[in-house]
Amino acid sequence: GGESSDDRRHRISISRKEQASGAFIAKRRGGFLLQAYQNMKPLSRGRGFAAGTTDSGPLLPPVARLMLSLLLLLVILPDASLILASDPSVPHAHKGKQDPFSPGDPNVSLDSKALSILSSGQPFQTTIHVPGSTSGRGLVVQEVHAPPDAVWDRILDFNHYADMVPRTFECKNYDEQKHKATKRDPLEQTIYTKFKVGLPLIPKMSFYVKHLYYPTLSSLTWTLDYSKKSDFDDSVGYWYVVPHPDRLGWSRVYYSIAVSMFDWVPKTVVNFMSTKALTDATGWVKKFSEEKWKSDPRRTAIEALGEGNGGRANNSKSGRRGLFSRIGGKNKDSARSNVDADGSPSLLDDTCDSFIGTYTPQSVDVNKPSKLLTVKATCIRIGLIMTVSSLLVYNISLCLDRYAQN
Repeated sequence: GGESSDDRRHRISISRKEQASGAFIAKRRGGFLLQAYQNMKPLSRGRGFAAGTTDSGPLLPPVARLMLSLLLLLVILPDASLILASDPSVPHAHKGKQDPFSPGDPNVSLDSKALSILSSGQPFQTTIHVPGSTSGRGLVVQEVHAPPDAVWDRILDFNHYADMVPRTFECKNYDEQKHKATKRDPLEQTIYTKFKVGLPLIPKMSFYVKHLYYPTLSSLTWTLDYSKKSDFDDSVGYWYVVPHPDRLGWSRVYYSIAVSMFDWVPKTVVNFMSTKALTDATGWVKKFSEEKWKSDPRRTAIEALGEGNGGRANNSKSGRRGLFSRIGGKNKDSARSNVDADGSPSLLDDTCDSFIGTYTPQSVDVNKPSKLLTVKATCIRIGLIMTVSSLLVYNISLCLDRYAQN
């Protein structure tokens, strides 16, 4: 029951700052387990972990290391409430340790193996490079049977995350700001959200997040709101959602996150939670986006459009109509009208631009030109008539001059 010399040296080395913050109590209860965990380091052979400062001694496999970390958490758990102390009235301890993500295309190349995994409905995991760092960050790609607007509707619905996202007990926006996007700064919206999550073997943790939404870049990035104290040391993340290049009415979703926890949480547990968060995030987005899309009245029209196009999105220039081909009369090659059997306008007119940008399939006919197109066509025709008339007058004047000279 006495205190060992190693335990005594460890107790004395703890700083007064740790004692004041409550971390001392949690660490002291860990006793030998915490010291053993901190002394473990990877072997040079990369096959496991060894105790002490040398490579000699019994091997400790990664599974045992994880179990030891969980056991340590169980020991310090009763006093974890002394450390978890989020407070919206107090600023966070720093302004960011993790480098934030940049909006836009992550430029991830997908080889045949990756495409095969995605086409089977499974998420594909890879690593992206972080500028200025020797390490990378995990990134997950997922294909979702729903268009980007349906996916974004779920991602941005923070007030209902507790009903969708695993282990999320509370999620509410506490501030929203609109911005006028420019070419230099395409940011359109800033959303501040409070999260309360419950992770395995850890008490519920609250943290405050600042989301930056860039619709023109198909991106959402976030960091902690450093004006408020969170239970996470730091967190940054990234969403990128684009239309599927080959499947009409589908999306390709990219997601990445980096999380840092405080020192009392073992690194093995942090890594486990970060990896789990990658697949969990794309999983719930896929589930609820597809559920929403099933009840969307536009789905039937888009799927019919895809069937007429062989199930593929036609984004080539050859699939687009010229200006005059959309004005007046019907397309001779058109097999369908843009008016339904009951005489009401077809849903195709309302949905095509949302998913492909233009009326790309050749089978879609446009009988009724818009006023803007009519005005443009009229101006172009008037300009052509004036040009031809001017050339005709010029040629007549040349002929008259030659006739007068002769």
